[in-house]
Amino acid sequence: MLRGSTLFLAQAYDPQHANQAAVVAWVEGFRRHCEREVLVLAGSGGHAVGDGRVRSFGGGGRPRRMWRFVREYSALYRKYRFRRVFVYMDQGALFVAGALKLLHGSRLYLWRAHPYISPAHRFMVRHVVDRAYSSSPLAIAVQSDRIRIVGAGVDAARFNRVPVPYRWDFVYVGRIAPQRRIEDHIDVIDKLRARGIDATLALIGDAYLPRDRDYAAAMRRSVTARGLDERIVFLGAIVNADLPAYYSAARFTLNISDSAVDRSVLEAMHCGTPPLSNNVILASFLGDRIEPGLVEAGASTDRIAELAAALCRLTPEAHQALSARIASLAKAELSLDPLIERICRDIAANEAGSPC
Repeated sequence: MLRGSTLFLAQAYDPQHANQAAVVAWVEGFRRHCEREVLVLAGSGGHAVGDGRVRSFGGGGRPRRMWRFVREYSALYRKYRFRRVFVYMDQGALFVAGALKLLHGSRLYLWRAHPYISPAHRFMVRHVVDRAYSSSPLAIAVQSDRIRIVGAGVDAARFNRVPVPYRWDFVYVGRIAPQRRIEDHIDVIDKLRARGIDATLALIGDAYLPRDRDYAAAMRRSVTARGLDERIVFLGAIVNADLPAYYSAARFTLNISDSAVDRSVLEAMHCGTPPLSNNVILASFLGDRIEPGLVEAGASTDRIAELAAALCRLTPEAHQALSARIASLAKAELSLDPLIERICRDIAANEAGSPC
């Protein structure tokens, strides 16, 4: 149990917003391990909660946001004298929090799970934060004795298999953006057709930036030009509460990615939907816990298509057994509560001055 109050920093926080359920689950998880208040300071959404322990610094340009951040941070500190700050994904706020740490003497902790890290953030991890937590050594590309590798997890209570019939062979969930390599997902379905396999793919997600919308339009044109309109569907954004049914309606997730571990892959595994992925960090993170033929680090689209062909040929009985094994692995080792418990135990040991 963590002593004293904790300030949780996030990009957004609104319990009433369906697509912010993940960060809300993190905050609730911390509340179960803290003896006093868990305060929230968010870039947006905090104002939607009628609670003085939750504040927002969003709105306006960067200088105004930073000024509001300092104002709200200081107001919460004066009232609650929190002992520690936990920064969840909001890297922009990390620098100001680091400066205020020197002023107030509070401890500073960071969750970081993305392979790209700027020189400034590298400095913060090495010299300013008390601990930086990540899912895999490959997901935090910096050497520091302040780093703790604690795995990854999602809210097990929210993601379970839904009894719906299969509608697609594969599903992708995430942003429609060049970084997500949607063209490679499309290419795999085309390569499967060349092998005589009429596989289907549902693409779930939206394009938020103007350049992403241009990219999404180009991907739709590519699908049509290849004659894949009957095999690939763009479903747009789906609220988080409905995702379990969509994961359950696909036989596999398709995840071709150079970035961090996509939370959607872990969510789908909780629903019993096995992943097919070439993500290097996911492969490193899962290791030999995942059976062969599902996650192969750095695999080309040709190799992914070869693996996909083998998966498509599984009998219903073999697929059902695989689905059960994947769900069992996810529930046992990839859930959010044990992850937060590991982090809080390490924080408590660090603040007690003893090794964990």
